[in-house]
Amino acid sequence: MEKLPIKFTYSYELAFLLGAIITLFIDILFANHLPKKIAQIKPEFYIIHNLSFLVIFNKVIQPPIIFLSYAVNFILMITGSNPPDNDSVTEDEVKDLIERGTEEGTFEKAEQDMVDSIFHMSDQTAYSLMTPRTQIIWLDIEDDLITNLNVIRKNPHELFLIGRDDLDNLLGIIYTKDILNAALSNDLCDLAKFVKKPIFVPRSMETFRVLEKFRDNNIHEAVVVDEYGGVVGLITLKDIVEEIIGDISSVEEKEAVQIIQRTETSWYIDGLYDIDDFKEKFDIEELPGEERGHYKTIGGFLTSYFGYIPKTAEYKIWQNLKFEVVDMDRTRIDKILITKLDNY
Repeated sequence: MEKLPIKFTYSYELAFLLGAIITLFIDILFANHLPKKIAQIKPEFYIIHNLSFLVIFNKVIQPPIIFLSYAVNFILMITGSNPPDNDSVTEDEVKDLIERGTEEGTFEKAEQDMVDSIFHMSDQTAYSLMTPRTQIIWLDIEDDLITNLNVIRKNPHELFLIGRDDLDNLLGIIYTKDILNAALSNDLCDLAKFVKKPIFVPRSMETFRVLEKFRDNNIHEAVVVDEYGGVVGLITLKDIVEEIIGDISSVEEKEAVQIIQRTETSWYIDGLYDIDDFKEKFDIEELPGEERGHYKTIGGFLTSYFGYIPKTAEYKIWQNLKFEVVDMDRTRIDKILITKLDNY
């Protein structure tokens, strides 16, 4: 027989590689994907008919698994390494499972958003969710009754902080429903008797601990204070709920804070416009300093970006957006002109 004149120098290596590829293909097909697909077609049927076998198989392989586990942990211990905690589930793993469930139709998109918001809320503090002191409408016990009633009438809130000359001399909280009931009963002569003692939380308290405070005290609001005991804001149950499910402000509240398109590339925007709504409207992933939670409004962002209290007509440019201060309300940015720049 005549031999072929070709010499396969790497025949052994090629055969080994080809065998490995074929083995891997068979393993993935018949040991992984195919059983899963078959089981997904009739999961209850296959579970019922194979349960007895799986229980026996689990008992048979349990002793060697336990032995190997102890052996590995013993080796890690004598080498000074800590055994890995394989039972722990990370936040990212849960998010991935929820995302896959949403893609497959097991969960609604709204449910996924709520889970993401809850995880995000775990990193928030009372300071990041509160209504800041400069935006709190409060009553002064030193003012006459008619003046305070006019404040309540013009600002339809469920409650008001009440102090003496200043919020740092805080007396407590007054609920609008108590004032209304007293007025209807002709028993409204002095606001002092309607003052309720508030609970106080430090600005650094985590949101979930604030929720525990609300539950333990059967109350829905707390005064946020700094390390010196000064009032810095007010946090309510509504603030926390909105962090999870989104904005639930009334029509009147939404109309009070506006963004008005001036031209195709410019907008007038209220300084109190929510920073998350702003990012969504302008398709922005993240703003400078956002991770520190120093602001919740576009005015707060701009003040943080300036690094000081700006004056009217001052501006800053970030990426392709120009932020110009149009109006100031004392130390707060009241109105902003935003312009998209073409040359950035």
